[in-house]
Amino acid sequence: MKMTQKDYNTLKTEIKKYINDKNIIMKDRDNTERLRWDLLWFMVDDKRYSIQPLYSYLNDNHIDTALKNIVNTLI
Repeated sequence: MKMTQKDYNTLKTEIKKYINDKNIIMKDRDNTERLRWDLLWFMVDDKRYSIQPLYSYLNDNHIDTALKNIVNTLI
């Protein structure tokens, strides 16, 4: 994974907070790609997270790898 450990930990913490705050039930292993990107963009729309720094050194594939790892640990 090309994402820095600091960015990964921040992203994971923010996703966990978002899931808890919004009472999202993480049980469906089907269509996790849609779920993980929805979570990211909901956080961006909610102004609680900015992905701009990630795109300064990553592309969608790199970000998706991190999101997969995070979401799979939460389901």
